[in-house]
Amino acid sequence: YEGWGIFGLILLVITFYIILDINTKYLIISSILYIPLGIAWSIYRWKRHCSSVMEDYDIDVKLAGCELDSYQKGRFIDRLKASNNITKIVNWVIVWPFSLLDNLIGDIIDFVTQMIKKHLIGIYNKISAGNIEKING
Repeated sequence: YEGWGIFGLILLVITFYIILDINTKYLIISSILYIPLGIAWSIYRWKRHCSSVMEDYDIDVKLAGCELDSYQKGRFIDRLKASNNITKIVNWVIVWPFSLLDNLIGDIIDFVTQMIKKHLIGIYNKISAGNIEKING
């Protein structure tokens, strides 16, 4: 999986260098900026990943109604270990512009979904209430 990210990055560099005739100096400066931005993005994404894992953990604890056993805890701990997520982290560094775009689009979709759930669901419930009343007699 991380091989595709590296392959895509190489194709991007070749495209900018050969096809778009970007000079070498600009390509080197861009590369020097690209990697630190990717590292910063991967740190941000890792924090979000860890928060998501902890949300899942809290949900599982709440559903179980008690403390999880060592196997169940181990599943969450494994998801929190960076060494088990190297491919994910490397991809965030290498293809960060695409990951950023994906996250922005995902966040917009999540915002719209939450807005519908929180604010518009009452309208939809009122519309269907008459029909439910007919069914219930």
